[in-house]
Amino acid sequence: MRYVKRSDGHGPEWTRLVQRAAAERERALRQFDETGEVTINEALYKEFMSFLLRMTANKCAYCEGEITGQPGDVEHFRPKRRVVDENFKPLHAIHSKKGPIPHPGYFWLAYEWENLLPSCTDCNRFRKHADEKGGKPTKAGKADRFPLKDETTRACEPDKVELESPLLIDPSKVDPQNHLELLPDGRIRPLSEEGEKTLEIFGLNLHGLIRLRRDAYDSTLDTIENYISKLRNNPERRRLAERINQMAAGASAYTSMRRLAVKEFQKQAAEGGVTITFPLPL
Repeated sequence: MRYVKRSDGHGPEWTRLVQRAAAERERALRQFDETGEVTINEALYKEFMSFLLRMTANKCAYCEGEITGQPGDVEHFRPKRRVVDENFKPLHAIHSKKGPIPHPGYFWLAYEWENLLPSCTDCNRFRKHADEKGGKPTKAGKADRFPLKDETTRACEPDKVELESPLLIDPSKVDPQNHLELLPDGRIRPLSEEGEKTLEIFGLNLHGLIRLRRDAYDSTLDTIENYISKLRNNPERRRLAERINQMAAGASAYTSMRRLAVKEFQKQAAEGGVTITFPLPL
């Protein structure tokens, strides 16, 4: 997981989408006040997907796996329909007019740009994951879970959200490096309570992900070493430099691991008295 800079879209398509989202939000709030129920327009929030993928260069905001080639999900950081605890039992909250109620979900944020992230299905949906070593399957995936540091601050109205302190990391608002440490072997070590809970909920240390991150680290180092070994006038050197620069810039899956490999290479070069800066010259 790495920090993702969130910026608004632009153009008439974006403007129309934001206007429709604002109108739908107000409709949902009125419906809930009148009936206690809410109808979610799934087609509307899914229209944000193209803008979200541009923001993350077609990667899952949580595990950094490529979404291109798989459907992917528009993930709601704060769940839109209901909120459950870690045992999937419904949570309750206090509404100013309705009193204690089962939490209806953060439905007013269902179309809110700041609450949306692109996610692979494994990070967004709860399911069993087979152990590559033949051990017991691991259950992971966020689903409707959204743990807080203090459950008494749980909001079920728009003006109460700022009182919450989430235990999950939103990589568009918080730098994951303050909570998670990437290791060269592909594992991620938690540095805080938020980091530990994020690893657990999203299953970011599943064996399959560890292997993919380790492969990304190793392949990045291999590519750099291949680049160094080529003669300066070798035409392949330019191609390798372009590929390495793309990796360092965040165009490839598991960007955090690739950047870790780049830093390791720079460190090793510096120990040998050589300074390597990026982007590499073409």
